[in-house]
Amino acid sequence: MRTAEAVMALIMETAEADERVRAVALSGSRAAAGTSSPDLISDFDIIYFVDNIDQMIQNRAWLKVFGEPLIVQTPDEMNLYGEPSGEESFAFLMLFRDGNRIDLTLKPADSRYLHWKQDGLTRCLLDKDNPASDFPSPTDVGYKTSMPEENFFHQCCNEFWWVAVYVVKGWQRKEMLYAQAHLHIVRLMLIQMLQWKVVLEKKIPVNFGQEAKHLEIYLEEKNIRELAATYAAGSYESIWASLQAAMAMFARESASVAGQCGFTLNEQEAAGVQRYIKEAGRVQ
Repeated sequence: MRTAEAVMALIMETAEADERVRAVALSGSRAAAGTSSPDLISDFDIIYFVDNIDQMIQNRAWLKVFGEPLIVQTPDEMNLYGEPSGEESFAFLMLFRDGNRIDLTLKPADSRYLHWKQDGLTRCLLDKDNPASDFPSPTDVGYKTSMPEENFFHQCCNEFWWVAVYVVKGWQRKEMLYAQAHLHIVRLMLIQMLQWKVVLEKKIPVNFGQEAKHLEIYLEEKNIRELAATYAAGSYESIWASLQAAMAMFARESASVAGQCGFTLNEQEAAGVQRYIKEAGRVQ
């Protein structure tokens, strides 16, 4: 497997040799020096700010220099999850046979200064047209979870209890996919509440990473076990048990967050849904 230094050298050499590439930026975990710890499987999130972006998209021979890919995805040519964003950019997501992954995005050269202002977690590696520029150091401030606003807190609670009813509907009808899909949404709301729990404990904003992947670092072992219990196996009994675990944990943590923040908790809503679900369990 090529070292990180070798991959970065290749990325920079390619950019420097190609006149169409006017600037290079590094984003993601590798850009956040001091706030993250990249490992062997961390992606290289690279942006090339280029002239003639259409030419580089249409003729892709220049990509061969990076190595033999195991699999490549070009999400801007796909509509599997909806229509493209319409942004003038194009990404090549490349996993190579040696295990390295480069997520290389092309953007118009004249958009680079606006990009650096909008995305604080970006490190300028090269600017051929303005080499003396003093760009600010990358910061993950924009990616941190802060204290919740009361309106957002209430929306989170409402979504949890509303969607919990849909889990029960799927459970009652023996619709496994439907029940599991809504249990996932319920869990997302629980994870949001747990992030606020941590922020309140730490008294500072926290970057939990993509899909809250770092949340476990901050939770006590008993909380981790409780959260794990909300993941159902492939049976209706486990779906019911996972929903009960999620409701118990959410009720406790939402009350705690509300109390610490001085929010008014809609106890009637939560209690009403819990009674409804309890009755549904009795008649099943």
